[in-house]
Amino acid sequence: MALKPRGTQEEFSEINVIPLVDIILVILIIFMVIAPLVNKGSLDIKLPKSGSTSQIKTPQLEIFITSSGQYKLNQLEMDKETLKSELKAKFLANANIVVNISADQSVSHGQVVEILDIANIIGITQLGISVERK
Repeated sequence: MALKPRGTQEEFSEINVIPLVDIILVILIIFMVIAPLVNKGSLDIKLPKSGSTSQIKTPQLEIFITSSGQYKLNQLEMDKETLKSELKAKFLANANIVVNISADQSVSHGQVVEILDIANIIGITQLGISVERK
């Protein structure tokens, strides 16, 4: 093996970013797969089916009504009065808030109407109701 003269050694002055980009892409894919699962969590809600649906803007608040009649606001379980006060506080903070209601298909129509009425009294005008497509 021959020795190289002192001034001919190659020096690397650049950082190799390809492994970094690979790792970031893998992490991005993992988050994209896990995010929808985390959003719905462990709620056992069977949405009613509809033949015609349309999508609203991305909701900032999700109200869930489970088959047992429990209310949840963004995964936090609460009673109707607490839900009303939380909705009012969120509306006062942001008047253009978008609220989506997801009620189990076994929930009575009256419970959904009560939530719609609460939102109407508070002044929330951008409401959506979740359904499954047929």
